[in-house]
Amino acid sequence: MVEIPLIEFEHVTIMRGSTPAVKDVSLKIKVGEHVAILGPNGCGKSTLVKAISKECNPFFEEEGSWVRVFGRDDWNVFELRTLLGIVSSDLMERCTRMV
Repeated sequence: MVEIPLIEFEHVTIMRGSTPAVKDVSLKIKVGEHVAILGPNGCGKSTLVKAISKECNPFFEEEGSWVRVFGRDDWNVFELRTLLGIVSSDLMERCTRMV
């Protein structure tokens, strides 16, 4: 039985305007793995997480590039987000402003 990764990025570039925020990233997170995304401010951590939740769309330079979440690359954004448990500082800021 082949185990499908929870998250799989292959040669992904994510642009912020005309600047690449994340360039040519490949990543695979398997079921049951615990992962921390670490790095200095401005290195693309939040952008990478936003690509997982489809808040940012990747730019595919190569034919062999893709983003798959739960083995699929054709998600309805709202359906996907009901399956993810992502908390970010952006979300915290939006929630605290509403109170």
